[in-house]
Amino acid sequence: MDSHTGTFNATEIEKVLTSIGPEKFAAVVSDAESAMQMARRLITEKYTHILSI
Repeated sequence: MDSHTGTFNATEIEKVLTSIGPEKFAAVVSDAESAMQMARRLITEKYTHILSI
């Protein structure tokens, strides 16, 4: 399923970030599932001020 990929999750997270404003976020927190780890990495690579926790 596409909804279980890191790229899909990162896209969904980014929709929230951009709707609120990425400058208002300091961290992304998720579980240790591999797709979520990839999503956190993709987000923190694009938004370097956001920490991956």
